[in-house]
Amino acid sequence: MLRVIVRGAHNSSAARQALIEKIIRVDHAGELGADRIYAGQLAVLKGSSVGSVIKKMWDEEKEHLDTMEKLAAKHNVPHTVFSPVFSVAAYALGVGSALLGKEGAMACTIAVEELIGQHYNDQLK
Repeated sequence: MLRVIVRGAHNSSAARQALIEKIIRVDHAGELGADRIYAGQLAVLKGSSVGSVIKKMWDEEKEHLDTMEKLAAKHNVPHTVFSPVFSVAAYALGVGSALLGKEGAMACTIAVEELIGQHYNDQLK
């Protein structure tokens, strides 16, 4: 009977660790994407009326990304192998949305922030 309890505890611990790794890896990719979107938007809209707003939001995303970097290091979670692809694609999305004008950039930002908020709420549930 003791073996079953120990084995069950081990499996529970392994399952918990796997879940932590999955959450950190996915959340890191999302924060990396948000960081790169803002970088792309700011590259286009730096001198515009929304440049300072985008810079402020990007600074906040840098803090979020830094937090995810620290969590990944603490839990020894490697970044997704797709990080370079996400980084380039997100930067292109930022540039593309900014080329549509400040309204396009803000529409992209709102959509991304709503999606991230929904994702984190789903994780909490």
